[in-house]
Amino acid sequence: MTDPVVVRAAGGVLWRDAPAGREIAIVHRPRYDDWSIPKGKCKPGEPLLLTGAREVAEETGFVPCVRAPIGRYSYRLSGQDGPAVKTVRYWSMAAMSGTFLANDEVDELVWVGLAEAAVAVSSLVDRKVLDAFAVLPSPTATLLVGPSCRRSPKPLDGLLRHLGVARMVSSANSSNDTAFDRYAERTGLSLDTALGRELAAASRHPSAPAVRRLLKEVDEHRAVAVCIDRDAVARLVADVALMCGRFAEPPAGEHGWSLLHLHGDDLLAIERGELRP
Repeated sequence: MTDPVVVRAAGGVLWRDAPAGREIAIVHRPRYDDWSIPKGKCKPGEPLLLTGAREVAEETGFVPCVRAPIGRYSYRLSGQDGPAVKTVRYWSMAAMSGTFLANDEVDELVWVGLAEAAVAVSSLVDRKVLDAFAVLPSPTATLLVGPSCRRSPKPLDGLLRHLGVARMVSSANSSNDTAFDRYAERTGLSLDTALGRELAAASRHPSAPAVRRLLKEVDEHRAVAVCIDRDAVARLVADVALMCGRFAEPPAGEHGWSLLHLHGDDLLAIERGELRP
């Protein structure tokens, strides 16, 4: 028997705060005549996190800001090409600017409360996703950590944009990372080199005050990116995790970017594979 083909996909629970409480975007797909959470297949070479952000933007018309991961869900498909397993990764995503425009794939979008959304969606998997979203702590913040290098990984610019990075820390005046520097220039953000050098030095001489300062920045700005010396990255990720009462495996690979999701002093998750093609 042939193993089923694995289809990689991603999506998100897009939400906004309204006077009556938090609202969730669900979309109607005329092809299936169903109501669902925005999601879609991964393009070749596309990291799952960026797949989710792209699909949500394409189906809703809103620019999403990616927040905490919700989970991974798998279900079987049947078709002319034989059996397949579709695995979908979901994130919480805050709606920023945008306007919905009906198209061939999605002809209607409605904003509804969480309980109403759970009743309205057609898929049992989508209900499970909404149940998991409902118990996520709020608010959450993100910390993106990676090494300074002369050639950045291609997805980095998209990660910085879709995470809504509002504070940038570097161990050098120039991070040597073109995508990192371009984002800072485009958004008008300055590089905090004082904190960056302190964090880089902590790889040789542990500095709890520097890590606490970083966590304070994350709590204040909600999305922070740190680009420091390559040999300091693993130590920083480990120190942040330990300060939150967790253990972190060192990042692997040439670029070794890690995305940490936090709620106050609680480390909710560390993502790495979702950032790579």
